[in-house]
Amino acid sequence: MTNGQGPKNFIKMHGTGNSFVIIDSRSANNLDWNYRQIADQGSCDQVIIITMSNAANCF
Repeated sequence: MTNGQGPKNFIKMHGTGNSFVIIDSRSANNLDWNYRQIADQGSCDQVIIITMSNAANCF
């Protein structure tokens, strides 16, 4: 996936008939996304975006 600024990486996963794209936007390289284009190109039902949080932790 490109938006004129180089490739963008995302993960596509499937589960019980649904497909979804996971985008890790914690990196400065992944801040500028066209989510609609990713959903259309990735043929997904859902887009999950991982962001930084000062209030939550996950291990």
